[in-house]
Amino acid sequence: MIDVRLQKYSGFAIGLLLFILNSYTFAQQRERYEGEYTFNNHDGTATFTFYENRDGEIVIDGNFSFVRRSIDTLDRTLLSKLNVNGVYRENKKHGRWRYDQEEHRVELRDVVDFEVVTDLESEDYELSATYNQGQLEGVWEYRENKFERGRVEPLFRSAPINFSAGKMVGDISFEQFGDYLTYNITGRLDPQGVMVGEWVFTYMRDTIFVRETRRYENGFLLGLRVVDDETREVINEVIFHEVIQNLDRLNQGEDVGFGIAEARFPLTFNVGYRQSFEELQVQQRGNEFLRHVLGRILQYEDEYVDDDGSLSQYPIHTRRFEYPISREDQRNIDEIEETFEVLQSEVNRFAEMNALAINRYRDDSLAFAYEYFQRKQHRLDQVDTLVQILTSDEIRYIDQDVFVREGIDFLSAFDTIRYEFGEEVRTRHLDYEDDLGADRSLTDNVLAYIRREQSLVDVFTAYITQELEQLEQTDDLATMEARILQNKALVDSVYLSHETISNRDLEMFASVYENILQRNFNELSRRYSEMDTYMERVEQGEVILDLISEMREQFNRLAAVFPTMDDLDETYQEETFNPFTYSRYNVRVKERLFDNGGMVLFNHYVSQIRNEEDYTMIKEHLDRIEALQERLYELRDVDTRRIERRLGRRTSINRIESALDL
Repeated sequence: MIDVRLQKYSGFAIGLLLFILNSYTFAQQRERYEGEYTFNNHDGTATFTFYENRDGEIVIDGNFSFVRRSIDTLDRTLLSKLNVNGVYRENKKHGRWRYDQEEHRVELRDVVDFEVVTDLESEDYELSATYNQGQLEGVWEYRENKFERGRVEPLFRSAPINFSAGKMVGDISFEQFGDYLTYNITGRLDPQGVMVGEWVFTYMRDTIFVRETRRYENGFLLGLRVVDDETREVINEVIFHEVIQNLDRLNQGEDVGFGIAEARFPLTFNVGYRQSFEELQVQQRGNEFLRHVLGRILQYEDEYVDDDGSLSQYPIHTRRFEYPISREDQRNIDEIEETFEVLQSEVNRFAEMNALAINRYRDDSLAFAYEYFQRKQHRLDQVDTLVQILTSDEIRYIDQDVFVREGIDFLSAFDTIRYEFGEEVRTRHLDYEDDLGADRSLTDNVLAYIRREQSLVDVFTAYITQELEQLEQTDDLATMEARILQNKALVDSVYLSHETISNRDLEMFASVYENILQRNFNELSRRYSEMDTYMERVEQGEVILDLISEMREQFNRLAAVFPTMDDLDETYQEETFNPFTYSRYNVRVKERLFDNGGMVLFNHYVSQIRNEEDYTMIKEHLDRIEALQERLYELRDVDTRRIERRLGRRTSINRIESALDL
């Protein structure tokens, strides 16, 4: 009886187990894909196996290959190829992967006996990489070669690169060959990818090769020296004294109030250096070369490189000190974060206020207030960088004494505002009665600065609001002012983005922009701001809008002035044959008509446009130019001997116009 029950139970268990296995196998049934695929922002074709998980997501699992062949659509002599082979394990790269990218340029030299003779220039980029469940792991090899004139030459060489858990470790050696970009980098990394020991960068600086030597201790940069690689003359040397002293104190067990941060940091070593500090500037060149190398080696790793090719994560690190934040500093930081946002929002609102911009010529105070907010908006953009540091974790890794050692520009006892009113450039000085300075902490100073600026902004905004409420008597005026500034910005962008074909074309557009869209517009705006009644302002605003509309309407005609004249220049030339030299060349036909007549008038009319300061006259000048150009087209293929005889005796503009029946 017991045996029968056991047999029944055993059969049921085996059946249940088979059902579960079959269900799991069905859920992970693999399929093969072969077709169009995008890999690392490259469009091509791929072959791989995949399955769909329980959430309906596609999981690539197994061998993977990708091929891309691309011929440049604009230059058909350029061919680009990319071949990728590797293995995915549940959507993660695993094991050995190989990437081979080739760039070819084919130049046609000749065709002999119906066979094409070409020159081939090629560059080949080969990367052999290894992964462990998506992490960079093991030995990588990367090289670049170029093929030219039948020879293969190296472009880039690297010693085997060792990765451990996504970090580059051990000794590294990179060498770039080239006429314009040559450098060599050697160094050492500890098992955590931290820079240690001596690092040497050799590269071209101006016209000489230099040797940059750095000394790191556990990721801390202790010193950097740049010497002439040939003469060994010292060009630059920076010793990081504060870093050395701090490390010595920590090593001796002193209670210094700070420690070494557990976090790892990018290539640039920084303990509070600002952009202008020498300690930061001397690192830039060598770090640029190292970023250049890492970007190429890691170009297929989305986790490390952004779409634009810049590094978002580093396999190489420096280290920093970590400084505790005092309670007072934390209170200041909390208030800074709250009050700065209010201040910046208020300043931006008035700096971008249409009514203030167009009414700034109303009186001296509005002119000053407009320039004050423009200047303050720019200054707060700079302060914002500092506020972002103070209100983020980055403040924990900054030595505040180092950060402020060269002073901070905006922490001054006075400010000078230069502004235009009428036809004068005026100056107003603001003297502050606060005690910002070196005897206060960084957060104290920044908070005091924000409070000071908020007090001033409150005074100015109250005055501006009162004045503008009186000036903007109706919504119609406010709407018209917005239209003026919006339309003016559009026309400015059209004129400033125009691509000219010659220096004379550029000079004409620059003059028109300066004389009409700047001076003429500003003069009309000044008159607008000086008017008191509603109807006067409406009429003047319509004149300003007419100026903008007129200049937008005349843009295409202005843009055609010189291209049309170039076409006429070619029209008035014809090819001739020299029997003595057996050569063909172009000669001017109807030289007196074109050069002594047409070009003299054309240059005169263009000069009128360049000197014109009244927008209503631009159309009249363009009418004359187009009439001249149309007349020259008409006269190209007719008998003009009578006109040319008349031109030979005439030099004044009126007489030339009369001779050409203009």
